[in-house]
Amino acid sequence: MPIVPYRKVSDLDVLLKNLLDKDLSSKKTRFIVPSRRDRDWWRLRAGLRDFGLETEEPHLWNWEDLYNDLCAFLELPPLRQIDPPDHRLILSHVVAEFLKEESSKKQGPGLLEFWPGLARPGFIDVLSDDIRELINEAVSVEQLFVTKVDGKPTSEVLPRLYERYLAYLRENRLLDSAQIPSVTLELLEEGKEIAEDWARDKIFVFVGFMSFTHGQLTCLYKLEELCREEVVVFKPATELKNFQDATRQIEGETDLGGPPLTAGKVVSLCASEHSLEPEMVARTLALWHAGREFPSSRIEIEGAREGEGKTVPDPFPGFGAIGMSVPERRLDAMEAALRRYRIPYSLARGRSIAKTLLGTTLANLWTTWSQGLDPYDTALLLAQPCLAGAGFTIDDAVRAGPRGIASWEAYLEQIERIGQAEQAEQIEKNAKNANGKKEKKKEKNAIRAFRALTKFCRTVEKGDSPAGLFGALHAFLSVPGLWMDALAGLPSNDPDLDDSMRELAASAAEVEAKYLSLRELLPDLGAAGKIAMKGKEAMDFFNSWSEDTLVQASPPIGGAVVLYAGPPPILASYPVWIMTDVTQKNWPGVIRSSPLLDVPEREAMASVSAYLPSIHDKHVQKEALFRRLLQTGDVLTLTSRSETDEEGRPLNATSFMAPFMADMQLWEHIAAPRMGIGDLMPGKEGGHFPAIEVAVSEKNQRGMPVARGGSKTDPRLPVSSLYELLDCPLRYWLKRHAKLKERDTSLFSDAEAGRLTHVIWESVWRRRQETREPLSLLIREEWEKASSPTEDYAPFQRLMKDRRLARHRQNMEFYIARLARVQQGILDRLEAGGLRHSSICAETELKPYETDGTTFTGRCDRIEVFNDDFAVIIDYKWGRSVSYEKKISDLLSRRYLSTRYEAFKYGLQLSAYALMYAAAHPEHRVVGVGFLGHKDGGLTGTFEYPVAGCYLPDKKSASIETRANEVLEALKCAAAILQSRRYEPCYLAESCRYCDVKGICRKGELHGDSLPTAEFEGESEEAY
Repeated sequence: MPIVPYRKVSDLDVLLKNLLDKDLSSKKTRFIVPSRRDRDWWRLRAGLRDFGLETEEPHLWNWEDLYNDLCAFLELPPLRQIDPPDHRLILSHVVAEFLKEESSKKQGPGLLEFWPGLARPGFIDVLSDDIRELINEAVSVEQLFVTKVDGKPTSEVLPRLYERYLAYLRENRLLDSAQIPSVTLELLEEGKEIAEDWARDKIFVFVGFMSFTHGQLTCLYKLEELCREEVVVFKPATELKNFQDATRQIEGETDLGGPPLTAGKVVSLCASEHSLEPEMVARTLALWHAGREFPSSRIEIEGAREGEGKTVPDPFPGFGAIGMSVPERRLDAMEAALRRYRIPYSLARGRSIAKTLLGTTLANLWTTWSQGLDPYDTALLLAQPCLAGAGFTIDDAVRAGPRGIASWEAYLEQIERIGQAEQAEQIEKNAKNANGKKEKKKEKNAIRAFRALTKFCRTVEKGDSPAGLFGALHAFLSVPGLWMDALAGLPSNDPDLDDSMRELAASAAEVEAKYLSLRELLPDLGAAGKIAMKGKEAMDFFNSWSEDTLVQASPPIGGAVVLYAGPPPILASYPVWIMTDVTQKNWPGVIRSSPLLDVPEREAMASVSAYLPSIHDKHVQKEALFRRLLQTGDVLTLTSRSETDEEGRPLNATSFMAPFMADMQLWEHIAAPRMGIGDLMPGKEGGHFPAIEVAVSEKNQRGMPVARGGSKTDPRLPVSSLYELLDCPLRYWLKRHAKLKERDTSLFSDAEAGRLTHVIWESVWRRRQETREPLSLLIREEWEKASSPTEDYAPFQRLMKDRRLARHRQNMEFYIARLARVQQGILDRLEAGGLRHSSICAETELKPYETDGTTFTGRCDRIEVFNDDFAVIIDYKWGRSVSYEKKISDLLSRRYLSTRYEAFKYGLQLSAYALMYAAAHPEHRVVGVGFLGHKDGGLTGTFEYPVAGCYLPDKKSASIETRANEVLEALKCAAAILQSRRYEPCYLAESCRYCDVKGICRKGELHGDSLPTAEFEGESEEAY
């Protein structure tokens, strides 16, 4: 069996043409390609894309065609092949019957007690993958039963379900696509004499198979045995030494060698953030098309010495010479980026129905129904152009607030009557239009759409067979005036909707085809086709079908980038090939073993010659696929990745690239510099796209927003605002001087809770000084007191009485009681160590501290003075204690923070208190400062001998002197800002995560801002 390896896919051009030039009769030769998608590419490779009327096309098959041709020769009807949704349907039926039998057994605990996951929907996904792997590798039921472990009931699950699944297919004459090679082998063996006549004069040429499954391999051996001519395999070479490719799989093969190793080039682009990757790729292509050097003059060849290895600008090959692979989940983002830069593109395959208007509407429809048809989500659903259309307004519906079927019907009937009355009045005023024709009444679609979706959802909720469910969906799509009827006039105003209309029409056609298929071929599916599904199970069936069903792609556009959602066909190649999302997360990604087919099971099957790939084998297979995809580019392969994922977590580059470059000696790898938002915006060198980008000169003129103002003489600053000022001066000015702050619309306010706890603790410590009672008793009495309308707690009565805040009050009571226990523990340890307080001062104003012409003020929550003339300063915080030990870093990038410190590492507010108290009370040595947090019941700070073991046992921290020196530097920096009266934004600030005035600083416009706004758990208000 000759095996002919090739490197790049384009190397096949010469190999196939040489084979065809040998005068092989098309009646003898059968070319077999991996999939139907490879047929056009095979014709291109062979130079036979255009056939004349008298030209005889060679036989071009895939495995299914080979099976069908053999069935026709043997005069046997082929088995009906099931699609993925039917596959899941049958598995669900098999599992349900299996569990039903298990539950009827009386002896011993059932399987569900050992493994509750068997009854969960996610189990079908695991089972489906395992069964397809077993079928691909032609594992028999007998071989699989070897993996059963005595005394372990769960080890019987997979063998028994596998046996039942195969039996079900056999009884109903159904065929899983993975079975085709094995079923073909059975036909060849059963009808041996006739099969010999079929195979005798044929030449089988397998093109593009890097390796074979065990089922394919055994069928291949049988074909070679029966075929009197020969079987030839053209396989892509990977240069992987431990990869079981076709050469290693086929015993006694004749490796004819392949073309010599050819040169190639890989250019790697890297974006700083996940959302920038599509923009980076599209803009790079647009600049290349515009005549700019590609990808950039800054690129250096990896390993070259400084100043060497600059790339030579590549001539732009035209958009039609570019192919691009994008993960399906990012297809929409890439399409948006290509459209923004006016780059022509066409989809190689239609998108899945789940990504079309029908799929998204179907998912949103059931979610809205299951949540009780709330006002906003239901209004948003009905307002779609394909349903209620333009006559329905979301704002009016939300203000009316209908909820539930009856309420929505009443509201929609009311607006229908109002609309009809208004229209009748208008018709009376204008009896005839300009052409003299009477105006017709226009019926509104809102009530019609609502009743249609209600009818559909009731069917899903009640339950029906698969055919009945698709019948209900088809009826929903066929309601007059909705869907295609409602959208018919839109593309004339917006031509971009043409594709959406085409996809919707194609989706509706697929629904009808599936409905007719299930209804007419129901006996072929057997009992699984009669199962009644309802609710979430029914919607899972719809979702599975919509994800696996593709709508027909629009006709290809000449001179456009070809976009693939996933890998391209095996035989595809382009002068320039682009691979996106080339990260360690995807290549190799996470390769896990199945709980049903783990290492012990695979090793047990190996003992009976049943081969299943191990985790290592799958890793190597993924690397081989990566190498094949890299060689899809004839001249250039461009890879792109981002440094973070959707959640902002770091992503590493793939580990497959370095070994590939080491093995491919003639290949060149060029790594472009990392690109952030600033690199993707027009730079100083010029070159921008006026339709979508701001010119450099205009951007420079606009400049950075800077606030100016404040007291010219004797500026003052509370030290509780010190961190806020240094973190971002502009944010400080907008909140403290301009008084800009996002209004808090929640019932419960952290600020109000913080103020209440300060009043409670002030009273508790005053009583503690007088009575010496335990803090837990005092805090319980004080909480009861706070619940009554006394003078001290009058401002907090809404917080203490509102029934809607009962849960928050329970939490607050728990937090305060827990913090009382923490502080009582500190007091007990102090007493045990012989340390006694001479005084405890609550809510104490410190003497103002002056430096560099600026006055700093402060108010301490608690100052504990001990008999030995040392003091500890404690501050209460409503949030978590650790949230206030903040750090300001990247000081060198801040002009106003030019200091010898690389970073301010500690809570500056407490350090300032220590500095100010020490200056005002030189007779007392400050030996500790700390934050007490309510939400975590914790204490953090710096404590020295002799109190360190009492406040923070077994925890080391910096010295008070270090904190005082550090905060002195911080005060000088703050004074410089206040004296300059110039407040600049800092785009590296920690507060950017939760800033409520970020729309003013233009960070997102100038530098990008991908961090989500998150609720800040701490506080910086002076009141607490």
